[in-house]
Amino acid sequence: MRDKTFFIICVSVLFFCVAGYFIATDRIAIADRTVESSYKQFLLKASSPIKGRIIIAGGSSSMHGIDAGMMERHFARLAINIADNATYPLEHKIYNLGNYVTREDLIILPLEWEHYISGDRLVENYVTSILDKSGSNSFYYRELPFFVKVRFIFKDIPFSLALNRIVTLNGLSWFNGELRKAEADSLEKIFNLLSQDLRGSDLGDTRMNADVGTQSCDEYVMRDTFIISEQFKKDLKLLQAMVKKTNAKVVFTWPTVTDMTNNECYTSNLVQYYIDSHIKNITDEVNRHGFNFIGNVYDSRFDGSCFKDTYYHVRHHCAIDRTARLIELLESEGLLTKRDGYSPDSTSKILGEYARNIEASFGSTVISAK
Repeated sequence: MRDKTFFIICVSVLFFCVAGYFIATDRIAIADRTVESSYKQFLLKASSPIKGRIIIAGGSSSMHGIDAGMMERHFARLAINIADNATYPLEHKIYNLGNYVTREDLIILPLEWEHYISGDRLVENYVTSILDKSGSNSFYYRELPFFVKVRFIFKDIPFSLALNRIVTLNGLSWFNGELRKAEADSLEKIFNLLSQDLRGSDLGDTRMNADVGTQSCDEYVMRDTFIISEQFKKDLKLLQAMVKKTNAKVVFTWPTVTDMTNNECYTSNLVQYYIDSHIKNITDEVNRHGFNFIGNVYDSRFDGSCFKDTYYHVRHHCAIDRTARLIELLESEGLLTKRDGYSPDSTSKILGEYARNIEASFGSTVISAK
């Protein structure tokens, strides 16, 4: 009897320790922001009431390579570009989308090659950004289902990092002054970008210093890996479930890439040997899960005059070209047509009201924290 009691006590203590660690990490280590850190996330949430949106997701090749405003003007429907970083997990992006898309939305996925080969191990900079003092990417965590949050905390967050953030009360705004300042800066940024009617694309026509190290284009974008990961197959199943739940439409296309000087991308012997079979394997896998690709790999490849700062980032005049090609593909495939009755003023009003509600909530939070 004594042994049984001891066992029950041990199990109970273990349970409370595990539960306590989860709660402390969830509520104290990870910032719970009033103001979204990401303007793109603001656009996704604020525009939820608007029907028939075009939502561009993925990594930075889409952020720099597709002009959402140009698509909005052409199709007379709201277009938002929520693409950010190719190393951020596609699984988390899908969960995030699933919370805000509706049956009339079209999601365009020009995924970088990285997404097709990535495993289930999350990159360090993504994990740390969720627990940093400003809560840079904490919104991704907040959008996850409970059991995925549990897995993330116990599998992906280093114990030392979680403990440090718990001890320093990182998620409590009255102890973390940096969080309050970051939220104030984000609110100012949201109103500033809204005043310019920007839709999340990062467009600029100035060529900058290359940020690719010593890597060639093919080494940078293809990673010299040509095997579809099990994680991507799981992501496709998750995408299927999201579409079933929301009835949103999803279409895949290929990422924008650019040479730095001349004729560099998709030209190495290794890539030329594998690329056709790799494309077929990816396309077949995507098709098996009920989704389709539009266009071909070379529709979105550009020469050195388009290079901005990496092989995935093109200058604005090339993004215009890329967007025009994408518009043609969407129309020729019957995926989108121009809509009647779209009002940019009504869209601006909806987005502005959402921002003002955040501002009011942020102000009341400040007052209650004093």
